[in-house]
Amino acid sequence: MIQTIKTPTANVFYNLISDCNDEMILCAPYIKYDTVSEILNKKKENTKVTVITSANISNFIQSSSDLSAIKKLLNNNATVLNYQDLHAKIYLFDKLKALIISANLTRSGMYRNYEYGVLIDKDEKTMDQIETDFLEMMYNEKSGEFDLKGISNLEKTISNISKSKYNIKEVSGDNVLFVDNYDALLSNMSPWQKDVFLVLDEIQNEEFTLNEVKVFKDKLSLLHPNNNNVEAKIRQMLQQLRDMGLLKFNSRGHYKKLYTKI
Repeated sequence: MIQTIKTPTANVFYNLISDCNDEMILCAPYIKYDTVSEILNKKKENTKVTVITSANISNFIQSSSDLSAIKKLLNNNATVLNYQDLHAKIYLFDKLKALIISANLTRSGMYRNYEYGVLIDKDEKTMDQIETDFLEMMYNEKSGEFDLKGISNLEKTISNISKSKYNIKEVSGDNVLFVDNYDALLSNMSPWQKDVFLVLDEIQNEEFTLNEVKVFKDKLSLLHPNNNNVEAKIRQMLQQLRDMGLLKFNSRGHYKKLYTKI
């Protein structure tokens, strides 16, 4: 069965939240604290929550999305994944019902914007396909997982940026952070994150490859003599910088910087 859904999305969405017994997967690029609070208040106590959203440091600075929303989810035992190319808004409930709609997990999306979509129910074949697509997204190499430590450090970084000179511009379809210096970005990074970040600064182009970073393997080995697997550490740091919203993963071994100096 397919039912068309129009504004306000909240009427249908929160009923689906309340009726969900086992697991919900909520997928939207923009997510706000007040909507997350309403979801957590309306869901059943033991219902598992997985959220897939998108990390870009500029979006967090501009409050298009809230880091506080991700932190609240993590503090309530939800799993929150980062998929940067995300534009879809798909909400799956108990693998039985799916809401596919234009609305993000924001108050505007739930109550104010003119949104349109469909609710799919009692369609086993379609549900199986949606579940398969979710699993492919969740275990794709483009996907990363948020944790409380990373979110806390990113909150401090954004606080530092707000005290410095910066602006945000769209570059090749992505919001890019322009800062007057990198101190605000570096101050809450681990030693390895800092060193890989500074290596990236030596690469002139905004888009770069993993092989270009590996050129600096010997330099990083000297800085970290006790690490015997520098290449693996480089890949790990690139993933962490991606989940901080500072890098974008374009394709296997290809990245884009989401920051630059003014």
